[in-house]
Amino acid sequence: MKADIMQPIEAALKSSADDPLISMLRVVVNLAFASDAVALRMLTKDLLKHLKVLCAHKKPEVQQHALLAVGNLAFCRDNRIRLAASNSLREMLLRFSAASNTSVSKAAVRALAIFGENEYLRRAVKARMVGKRGLCILSMDGGGMRELATVQMLRRLEAGTGKRIHEMFDLICGTSTGGMLAVALGIKQMTLDECEEIYTKLGKLVFAEPTPKDNEAATWREKLDQLYKSSSQSFRVVVHGSKHNADEFERLLKEMCADDEGDLLIESAVKGIPKVFAVASLVSVSPAQPFVFRNYQYPVGTPETAPWTVDGPAAAVFGSPATATPLSTQTGSTRRSAFIGSCKHRIWEAIRASSAAPYYLDDFASDANRWQDGAIVANNPTIIAIREAQLLWPDTRIHCLVSIGCGNLPTKPRGKGGWRYLDTGQVLIESACSVERVEEALDTLLPMLPDIYYFRFNPVDERCGMELDETDPTVWVKLEAATQEYIDANAASFQSACDCIIPPLPEEEQWAQRLKNASKTALNREDEGGACLGWRRRVFLVEASGNTEALKLSGHIRSLEIFCSQHRIKLEKFAGTQVASGTGTSRSTPFTSPLFSGSFPGSPLMHSPELSFHHIGNSERVPPLSLDGGAQNYLSGNALQSPLVSPLGPRQLAPLVSSLNEKLQKSPQVGIIHLALESDSAGLILGWQNEVFAVAEPGASADTFLQSVISYMRLLSNHRKQLAPSRLTTIASLVAQFPKFFIGRILYRFIGRQTQVLADEQEVGAYLFQRTFPSIHLIAEDVRWMAGAWRDRILICTGKYGPPANLVKAFLDVGAKAVIASSLELPGGQLFDTDMAATASLRDRPSGPFVIGEEDDEEEREVTTPDSDWEEGDFERCEQRVKRQEKEEGELASFMTSLYTAVYRDGISVDHALLQALERHPRLHFQCHMARK
Repeated sequence: MKADIMQPIEAALKSSADDPLISMLRVVVNLAFASDAVALRMLTKDLLKHLKVLCAHKKPEVQQHALLAVGNLAFCRDNRIRLAASNSLREMLLRFSAASNTSVSKAAVRALAIFGENEYLRRAVKARMVGKRGLCILSMDGGGMRELATVQMLRRLEAGTGKRIHEMFDLICGTSTGGMLAVALGIKQMTLDECEEIYTKLGKLVFAEPTPKDNEAATWREKLDQLYKSSSQSFRVVVHGSKHNADEFERLLKEMCADDEGDLLIESAVKGIPKVFAVASLVSVSPAQPFVFRNYQYPVGTPETAPWTVDGPAAAVFGSPATATPLSTQTGSTRRSAFIGSCKHRIWEAIRASSAAPYYLDDFASDANRWQDGAIVANNPTIIAIREAQLLWPDTRIHCLVSIGCGNLPTKPRGKGGWRYLDTGQVLIESACSVERVEEALDTLLPMLPDIYYFRFNPVDERCGMELDETDPTVWVKLEAATQEYIDANAASFQSACDCIIPPLPEEEQWAQRLKNASKTALNREDEGGACLGWRRRVFLVEASGNTEALKLSGHIRSLEIFCSQHRIKLEKFAGTQVASGTGTSRSTPFTSPLFSGSFPGSPLMHSPELSFHHIGNSERVPPLSLDGGAQNYLSGNALQSPLVSPLGPRQLAPLVSSLNEKLQKSPQVGIIHLALESDSAGLILGWQNEVFAVAEPGASADTFLQSVISYMRLLSNHRKQLAPSRLTTIASLVAQFPKFFIGRILYRFIGRQTQVLADEQEVGAYLFQRTFPSIHLIAEDVRWMAGAWRDRILICTGKYGPPANLVKAFLDVGAKAVIASSLELPGGQLFDTDMAATASLRDRPSGPFVIGEEDDEEEREVTTPDSDWEEGDFERCEQRVKRQEKEEGELASFMTSLYTAVYRDGISVDHALLQALERHPRLHFQCHMARK
């Protein structure tokens, strides 16, 4: 599609006439749905602006089509990431999901589903929540007509619970005809009698055809053996063809899946039904891969695996070849990627692809992709179900897992004779299609995980050995008899499964009583607004890089490490390591001095210039007399006033931010992210930059430097009456009173002086300063592009001031459970204040300044003269400040220990845990931010 096509489209969307406008919107809807490559090129800032305006059009039909267009554009994964970063777009969809017009409301809800906003979707359609005890999952094996046995066992579950299948389970899945059953029960919400009727039709209409004359192989596995021997799929098709006509099967599926409200998988999500998927085998890639046809979208930020290379044949699955990621296994990585899949296909296509058993039915093809029966790669989809549950509900444990098979033959000796190569092929096919290897693995591993109830039901009987396309009713009766005998023999296990899925009333009452009597555990329920830790127990600690004051502010970090060690909680750490060479780099001396010539070695903590995405700047960008770093607009707080816009181009994260995002994405077991970071009006400070420069006195540079300091002090005089800039007449008097001070956002620390007597007996002093300022920020736009890193996690920020409001909102918008941070706001929009001002406590005065270094008490302020012995006075003041700082850090450490104890040991919600901790430490000021329900 040529880029200039968008110009007439955008022009037509400005039309004031309704009919042409609706016609053009239909074109946009269809083009966006056509392919991901087209959708990716269509999405421009102007197009999105027009669509947002049309979503608020006075005519409902225009609104509906505009919302449909937004949803179809989001089918493209790259577009979805960009659109999800727009907070205004999300709020618009939420608003229209409650519209009085049904068509508008459904279109908005559909868009939310495509965006992967599953929790907002659940609330919009008023679907039931996941039970307090955890997820219930149903997995069904493939087996053709043997699926009648599955229906029979499901009847036992419905009889034991008094509930329909779609009312019992949060996730329903299946392979082959098991996938058909999953769709029928979960999406179409059919009764088991209706499902049995479908299988009867399947046998009579689709499979009731004459057997081909070539009967060399009686079963489809033997036909696959011939495929194995020939190593040619085309040979199989030419010689044998398919046993049954797929046209009749497709007609039956279309009849079964017809829906006036939409026939796409994702469109079924607007009905408030369970999550459903069917597994097929994607055979247009090598090796063949499991492909998940699902009625849900993953949340933005979920790592997804693309099954193609740049020039691969499967680029039409989703995404474009230009942006696709090659299928690969990450060595040494714990990152969990989703299985290949799609929610964009029609419902009947999912069943058709999952049931395309080789020899029985032709492969199912769409665009460049080709699928066969899912039994080839995952005849028992339980493992896939567990992975999908972890991706959809990362912080919810699995309570009950029910896996149902279609019946197996007893193990028996393999007969002698026959062709050796054919026997080898038979063994390979049996191994690939076996359901018991998965069962054995789960039976071994799941007992290691607490509180997961796993039930596997699968009859083993000679009467279960019927063909996939068996049409003889007498054979069906034998299968039903064998299944009933199995149910009767395992009545206790079936009843245990029923009680686990839907506990009987007395147990429900006991469960409620236990919740009521626990230490405020009832406060954790979602309907009361609490945010609980969940099953993910690890803590992820983030510290800033390059902060020379970090060692003095690490008391609460050490207490966190001790707490995690004592309670056997895994603590993962992140601190920026992307620094310049340890030997340092040479930098020009900002001030000329007769004592220092050439250059000074840069600090080993200096960040590389490549890290300048949110960089205040390196020394070349920060003039030595620009004490606030040369960013006047930044200090004015314009960053908070600028409106949020949707970034439509790929966002290039700073390397340090990108590294943080990658590590969080690879840490799925993390429940709490502890951000030991200070903040300013731009965001959280991830990295600091340090550099050294000299000022020679007497000299013009010293006069300019001193006047800059005095000017800044006068700006603060309205708040700090005790400042006496008139006493500062020389650099010597400045460092005598203030060996460390902040100007704007830069910390200046006096580190030494050298003197020299010139030939004319004039004494010249060279004053060395180290200045430290923020180099890397984590800002709201970054957070929105790191959605998967924050979703369903609790964030604890321990900086003196809380993060900017837009950053907190971004955390909550992308799915963070809660954000605990200081309730102190930056005074007057100021980033830092000077060490010249006295404060009694770091955290007990809302109007106090943000100071990384030490502060002086007012009563300890000592006015000195330029000739005073400042070194001795500074030592005494420093000693007192260190003691006060240690006391404050000790209180913060105790506060954090109380908070973590309440969350981990007592199991209460974080908001109530915070209240308890604040009761014990009333001098501290923290608050809990949570998304509105």
